[in-house]
Amino acid sequence: MSALAVSDAPADRVAIATAREELTFGELAARAARVDLPAAVIATPSVETVVHILAALERRRPLALLHPRTPAAELARQKHAIAHAALDDAALVLFTSGSTGAPRGVAIGRAALEAAARASASSPGWRYGDRWLCCLPLAHAGGASIVVRCLAARMPVVLHDA
Repeated sequence: MSALAVSDAPADRVAIATAREELTFGELAARAARVDLPAAVIATPSVETVVHILAALERRRPLALLHPRTPAAELARQKHAIAHAALDDAALVLFTSGSTGAPRGVAIGRAALEAAARASASSPGWRYGDRWLCCLPLAHAGGASIVVRCLAARMPVVLHDA
């Protein structure tokens, strides 16, 4: 079983919480199994974004996480770039800020995500009932990694809606 799949997580344990809803690992897994998986999603701090991330990880398909505040013309350019990119080894694709030019897509491999999740699991000292508050955008490496690490640890993530 992959460290990034959640089928072995306690089905009744809370997986994700927002100000509007809470899903257990069982509910999250069921929604991920049913979702139509696009190549890219607007990564809002929502249950739906996490459903797409889990679906992509479990199906071993790359998923681009696009920032919700990106201007429409830039979003179109990023979607076009994803549609024409060779992403064979990618699990997630995030776009840089573009501080030195146009934002570039950065592919993050599955092995890198799993290694980061394993390294993180030994660090926080999880206890039953703990939750990790994610205040970073899910289209940012920091925000996406919090979600992935919580999924791998079978621990809840709380998404802050900015």
